[in-house]
Amino acid sequence: MAETKPESAGGPGRGRGPGGPAGMMGGHGMIGSGAKSKDFRVSGRRLLGLLKPRRAMIAFVVTLALVSVVLSTLGPKILGGATNELFSGLMSQILTEQVAKTLPPGVPVESVTKDQLISGMRARGQATDADMLANMDVK
Repeated sequence: MAETKPESAGGPGRGRGPGGPAGMMGGHGMIGSGAKSKDFRVSGRRLLGLLKPRRAMIAFVVTLALVSVVLSTLGPKILGGATNELFSGLMSQILTEQVAKTLPPGVPVESVTKDQLISGMRARGQATDADMLANMDVK
């Protein structure tokens, strides 16, 4: 038959001991005095002195953080410009095909201006498409 050990008072959540509330929250076994610094300048200078051998690495990390921020702000702007360019090219191709179907034979598509196309779309009741075209920079 297996032996069972009695539960000790110092187990998890059972009062004092390494697993109890006093051990988790600092309690009486806390290392150091816990006193607050009275002069932050002295503590700050001491910290800077301790970090002095690593200042090149710290400067490198700060530089990488700044580059990350710059790229994070430029990325969406560049992607937005590329999306606009693709959409404009696609719309230009679609409009060219549609205009070619409505023109009389022998009239080249290139001879139709953007304003003529917009007024023709409005005349056919395509006001929403005409408004979108008016605000686009199509080729």
